Amino acid sequence: MKDTSLLSLLDKHIRTLSLSIGERHSGKPEALDSAAAYIEQEARKLAQVEVHTYQYRGQNFKNIEAVVPGASPQSLVIGAHYDTEIGTPGANDNASGIAALLAILHDLKDYKPELTIRFVAFANEEAMYFGGEGMGSLVYATALKEAAVQLKGMVSLETIGYFTAGAGTQSYPEEVDAHRLGLSDVGNFLAFISDLSSKSFLDEAHKQFQLFQTTPSAALAAPAEVRGISLSDHSSFWKMGYPAIMVTDTAPFRYPYYHHQDDTPDKINMKVYKNAVLGLTAMTAALAGKV
Repeated sequence: MKDTSLLSLLDKHIRTLSLSIGERHSGKPEALDSAAAYIEQEARKLAQVEVHTYQYRGQNFKNIEAVVPGASPQSLVIGAHYDTEIGTPGANDNASGIAALLAILHDLKDYKPELTIRFVAFANEEAMYFGGEGMGSLVYATALKEAAVQLKGMVSLETIGYFTAGAGTQSYPEEVDAHRLGLSDVGNFLAFISDLSSKSFLDEAHKQFQLFQTTPSAALAAPAEVRGISLSDHSSFWKMGYPAIMVTDTAPFRYPYYHHQDDTPDKINMKVYKNAVLGLTAMTAALAGKV
């Protein structure tokens, strides 16, 4: 995809979700359904789509799955949540992740991968449901496990659009010795995060990203108990024994508008974000292999 058309596509998805639809969660079911319908509509233009509806506490929720079929029985999951925290339009958290998901699908729709690539938009990642039975990614990962699906790994695209050049703009969990690890205090990089059990998959994914992209990046594998390490949909896959990582701008450790009413499209650095999406597209293709 040409850079200009990619930029337009990403901008369209982010603005539709955060401005046209806005705050979207179980307390605003019509908006949540509108977001799901929009993602489904866009994905159906590109691939075979299945909507997985599940019920929790008397309310229906949807995970939307688009599949690029592969030659082997093994799969790769690329996922992002489409709900928001209460009180925020969620441009960066996480329309940026959903827009990237759809853009990667767009570019790989005709790819002939070795592994099947499952692009999944999840409901209910935010605090009200996080880690519980109503969390969309946990419902989905549990179903994969019950069906004995072979999974190379899962990549969670989580809040990936905020980049800045200012010194002191990047912080870390107190358990992480940033100086010893050589981590920057400038929030200009994309972070690749996993628990210790997923380190091999993390290293492979990060290496492939670096091969194809000049966007600064850093990788960190740490115990799941370290603050922030498990805070997205990848943790649902850990519970099922699958390797999984989070790709993020580090959200609360950098983004001033995290879970805030001012999490709007103008906060996203579209140039860096677009380049990062190009790198994530190449990474996904490399991880899935080619027949």
